[in-house]
Amino acid sequence: MKKIIALIKNNNFTYPAILSVSTFLMVVFLYSCGANLYSVSDDVNIGKELNKEIQNSPKDYPLYQGSQEVKSYVSDIGKYIVNTSPTVKYKGIFPYNFQIINDDSTINAFSIPGGFIYIYTGLIKFLDNEASLAGVIAHEIGHAELRHMTQRLTS
Repeated sequence: MKKIIALIKNNNFTYPAILSVSTFLMVVFLYSCGANLYSVSDDVNIGKELNKEIQNSPKDYPLYQGSQEVKSYVSDIGKYIVNTSPTVKYKGIFPYNFQIINDDSTINAFSIPGGFIYIYTGLIKFLDNEASLAGVIAHEIGHAELRHMTQRLTS
């Protein structure tokens, strides 16, 4: 930092470079302190819009159309975690919706703002037991609760 200040004092640093460095430092600071320029209701609205896009993109996100029992099983685990965890502060605000994407070759899950959680069939088949699935779902709920996606959009 002292070198940067010395360069500025000696006029060896151009204004665009100063602006770039200060913008970079501001972004690093905002991200490191968890700043989020989006409101909680923005998370819900963004999530609803992204959810519609996912629902309308079956080629990219083929939602599982199989057994209602399987869909209920995954959803019930998610709802149980949301309703029993003392650290979930957005229950009743986020709609918390749990969906399965029918893709056995993808071992993944993801969360979008507002509590929309997606788990791929490839991950479900990869996991050994219900506790592992619950851990994955809880992890994704954590992303929603900490509002990671809109926090990343902020930085």
